Amino acid sequence: MDRFVSAALWAAKRAAVRRTPPACFWKVHGGEPIEIAQTGRKTGINSDARYRLERHVDPELTIPGLELATKLILEICGGEVYDITVTGDVQPEEKVIDFPLAEITRLTGLKVPFVEVKAVLTRLGFWVAGSGDVVKVAVPSYRPDIEGKADLVEEVMRIVGVDNVPVDPLPPPHKCCPKNADHNPKPSTHRAARPRGTRLQRSGDLVVCF
Repeated sequence: MDRFVSAALWAAKRAAVRRTPPACFWKVHGGEPIEIAQTGRKTGINSDARYRLERHVDPELTIPGLELATKLILEICGGEVYDITVTGDVQPEEKVIDFPLAEITRLTGLKVPFVEVKAVLTRLGFWVAGSGDVVKVAVPSYRPDIEGKADLVEEVMRIVGVDNVPVDPLPPPHKCCPKNADHNPKPSTHRAARPRGTRLQRSGDLVVCF
């Protein structure tokens, strides 16, 4: 795979288009983004192909994209085309996540009906199967960033609206800390800790800047 990626990156960098080519061999390929990035760094090759492929290209668009590009070339330039030769596994592995609907309330505090959850995920390109407390969600090939149930909760939350997430102040220290905890910090940190704790208890925001 490493040699294939190297050859692909090098070919993309050295490719050129002539005005009247006797024949044109068109290569459309994809690969693992991590392998492409590693090979590009190792060889020092910087090309448009590397820039695109190391950021993930939907593998299911390879054949439709080739067909569309071929159609445009025939309309503009004319010519004759031959059959497509496919090597490797074009279809990506399907990713299915078991999604407990209670995770939405547990992580965000939002109470979203299942009908709305299914509608939101379907509009975003997901496939939802089942109707119980735990449903199965199939992830589309163009969403490699979706890894687990927390990612699905985030998708639902941002469509329903972050402004609708309930805001609850933090509990006082004596309710969240063990009884035998030391509530008397060292004098050097006591003055700094007291205002910060007061702001947090009053629904303030803590921002750490480095």
